[in-house]
Amino acid sequence: MCCGSCNNDADDEVHRKLIAEIILGVTFLIFLAFKIFDSVHESLESDLIISIREISRSIKQNNSLETAVMAASQSPTSAAKYYKRIMHKSQEGLSFIQAIEFVANKSHSKMFKLICNLLTVSAKSKKDVSTTLDDFSRKVDSMKQLQDDFRTKMAASLTMLKIVVVVVFPLLYIYSTTIFGFPLDNYAFLFLGFCTLMIGFMDLIMFNDVNSSLFFFPFALSAFYVVYVKLAPVLVTFINSTIGTL
Repeated sequence: MCCGSCNNDADDEVHRKLIAEIILGVTFLIFLAFKIFDSVHESLESDLIISIREISRSIKQNNSLETAVMAASQSPTSAAKYYKRIMHKSQEGLSFIQAIEFVANKSHSKMFKLICNLLTVSAKSKKDVSTTLDDFSRKVDSMKQLQDDFRTKMAASLTMLKIVVVVVFPLLYIYSTTIFGFPLDNYAFLFLGFCTLMIGFMDLIMFNDVNSSLFFFPFALSAFYVVYVKLAPVLVTFINSTIGTL
């Protein structure tokens, strides 16, 4: 009976490990997909800024706004697809202003909607909007640069803090239970889990990065698993052997 019970426990442990590994793998693939999407989105935002400058440059060459937008639709950047939609709708019978508004309403890009608002105001007022477009692109570039600088400076510190909470704190606690006889109970695990939860929200609070906060938790739980199941026994054995030789 004991052997059967031990085998069942071993099988359950194998199943739990397999489920944990599957969850981690799926989470990593989803995280990778989101990172690729963010990279594509960031590239598109940069191309949209470039397109603003191209439109402004074309207007300064005494071209009409419609001609400038048509030139932007023929550029090799990823932003050209938005302007192609405007020209396509204009060719279907909508006026140029209606085409801009229609495509802007269908777009999910906030940056492109802002650009469309500027183009619409320019088309309605029939004024030279090149200066406004130049100012807008410079302000966006400045804001993006400040955001990137802030994130670069804070990312290293935040990563180190995550490592301390997820890896170092549990190892220190296990060390304390072995050396000082502190209780190894669920309350301590809950406290460490709560600390991990709070650290996970730092990406959301500091960078407004929802994806990093959401995906941090499965990776953190996996790190806990490695620490408790793999590293902790090695640490305890090392401590006991060290104490035994003293």
